[in-house]
Amino acid sequence: MASDPSVPSRLSRLSLRARLMALLGLVALLLVGTLAAQLMLQTRQRDVRNDILQRVDPALVALGDLRAALVDQETGVRGFALANDPRFLELTRPGTR
Repeated sequence: MASDPSVPSRLSRLSLRARLMALLGLVALLLVGTLAAQLMLQTRQRDVRNDILQRVDPALVALGDLRAALVDQETGVRGFALANDPRFLELTRPGTR
């Protein structure tokens, strides 16, 4: 059944001010929803970042220690190879533990 064009719809019965206020209310509601979603996502991102940093930072420290031990071993082996002095092999002992 088609609507009768002579009968005004509910929306057309509202004044322009009422329509604008309804539109402004809808925009405000969307803005508040977007803000709430942003705050939740930002909190989640901070938690994930902190978790990753707690796992990665110790690994970076261990990597630095490993690199230093490797350089010490290379230096000791090079010194021993050049001078045939067993004192240079002392540098290789901490890296073998």
